Amino acid sequence: MAAGVFSGHALLPVILFFGMLAAVAVIDVRTLEIPNGLVLAVAIIAVVDYLAGAGPGFAGRLLGGCCVSIPMLVLTLLIPGAFGGGDIKLMAACGLMLGWRLVLFAMFAAVLMGGCAGIFLLASGRKGRADHFAFGPFLCAGCIAALLCGDPILAWYRELLAL
Repeated sequence: MAAGVFSGHALLPVILFFGMLAAVAVIDVRTLEIPNGLVLAVAIIAVVDYLAGAGPGFAGRLLGGCCVSIPMLVLTLLIPGAFGGGDIKLMAACGLMLGWRLVLFAMFAAVLMGGCAGIFLLASGRKGRADHFAFGPFLCAGCIAALLCGDPILAWYRELLAL
């Protein structure tokens, strides 16, 4: 029963995934860096989840590892500083866990939350236009939101488009 709550993922990998994302968020806020070891841990958790026969299939996970991280990389090459390398690697690993549909949802949610936070920071004078802030916590929150409520929201959106 618990697996259905998390888009068909096994419960233990989801708990570990959430723990790694919490660690990433805290460290990124404090240091503006995402440690490679935590990104690797997320990727290993995705492999364990796959081997448990849960969540998306192999092709969906592979596509998930690429469909957000590669555009982030291209954008960063075109606009230096758009994303940090840790953000890009984190989304590749999260895509392996979530699959392509939910990682796209996660990125959308992260951009929405991060954009709102950025507007607040600019409007309050806490940050200037040239200042950077940690985007990793928003990516982590988007990934958690994707597992908790991504499938129902995507189903609602598909129904809305069918009208």
